[in-house]
Amino acid sequence: MEIENLLKLIDTVSRSELTGFRYEENGVKLNLSKKKEKIQTVQSVFEPIMAEKKVAASEADKVEETTDIEGEIISSPLVGTYYEAPAEGADPFVKVGDIVKKGQTLAIIEAMKLMNEIERECDGVIKEIIPHRHPFLLLDYVEDYEPGEYAVAYKCVSYREEFFEGHFPQEPVMPGVLTVEALAQTGAVAILSKEENRGKTVYFGGIQKCKFKNKIVPGDKVRLETRIIKQKGPVGIGEATASVDGKIAVQAELTFVIG
Repeated sequence: MEIENLLKLIDTVSRSELTGFRYEENGVKLNLSKKKEKIQTVQSVFEPIMAEKKVAASEADKVEETTDIEGEIISSPLVGTYYEAPAEGADPFVKVGDIVKKGQTLAIIEAMKLMNEIERECDGVIKEIIPHRHPFLLLDYVEDYEPGEYAVAYKCVSYREEFFEGHFPQEPVMPGVLTVEALAQTGAVAILSKEENRGKTVYFGGIQKCKFKNKIVPGDKVRLETRIIKQKGPVGIGEATASVDGKIAVQAELTFVIG
């Protein structure tokens, strides 16, 4: 839907007697709710969390890349004021490290006197638990984790992976050492999500009992699970398993050191 038509739609709902409206087209979802009393309360009780930087509709399509942003960017379909919490003093909808589910509210955008919820369209995790970045970040998303206990992540292997250019052009196979690294990064999610470890770095201390049982090739969705089985001070051991469609590809015991 064009931005002009979207604004007209919001204005129409705002002027009507409707208290709620839901619109979906081509993957774009828009939830509108109108409760006059609550809107007045929100506006008077707390200030916007972010600066009220409003962009003209004619400039909405102009994206200026100032930094390299990893992960998926969730954009608001509206220009308005951003609220990260439902009320003053309340916990934010999400924070770094949170697992988010499909349909979960991430924020509220106030536009034309309506409070519009921005929802997540698929499961994922709020980034910045681990320090790894492109080109060596080997996790596409984290499905589940318990700080200090375990983490489950996924790597969706495509033909566009840079390492396939040399490993091997005639028969693309994901290098085993990179699968082990992906398992280590999964373990790092479990370790660094503990409050006392946030902002630190986890290093390899050793690899034992490593077995490569099946190849990982383009098109595979690799399930990566690492469970912390022992830890004493900054040193610990994790049991790690990479599998595709229930079949084990790599198993290993990984020793880590928190730096």
